[in-house]
Amino acid sequence: MRAIYIMALTFAVLLVSTPALAELTDYQRGVAEGLNTGFYMGKLFGMAQYSEASGQEYNAQLDQYNQWLTGIFGANQSLLDQLAMPPLIYQAPVAVRAPA
Repeated sequence: MRAIYIMALTFAVLLVSTPALAELTDYQRGVAEGLNTGFYMGKLFGMAQYSEASGQEYNAQLDQYNQWLTGIFGANQSLLDQLAMPPLIYQAPVAVRAPA
């Protein structure tokens, strides 16, 4: 009987505390928002080559993104340069071949 009481109490505590554990921190929310925005922009970029409307939507979203970056970093180009990735340099040419 005591074991059932302990199990029920443990289950009740877990049931109450689970939603609190599921809440994201500010950093985690920022990462999730950034990933969602990145995937959305990638989707628009992929669709832009097939539809003029998608291309226009991509350009509009890109303008909003650039305004957001400017709002955060202002005219501080050195901070923006830290976000830029250097171009990839391949030692050997890369060839893409169709499957045989």
